[in-house]
Amino acid sequence: MTTKKCSINGKKNIDKIEKLLLKYLGVLGYAKAGIMFVKKDENVILAINRSELEKVKSALALSKIPVKKVSGTIKGLQ
Repeated sequence: MTTKKCSINGKKNIDKIEKLLLKYLGVLGYAKAGIMFVKKDENVILAINRSELEKVKSALALSKIPVKKVSGTIKGLQ
């Protein structure tokens, strides 16, 4: 199972992002995506299962949270 890293622009409330993803993906979709918050400085970085990446990006777009960049490594996001 390969993971991708996703950078979200700006400081956002982590709990708010988690609740929005649970709302749009559901508990099963959230578990399948294997979402992990990796870095929480000026940009929030999520580690996501590659097969569920498009669903997570769609959920974030519906919530009007822009995805800044997607990469296979954290170094690729910087």
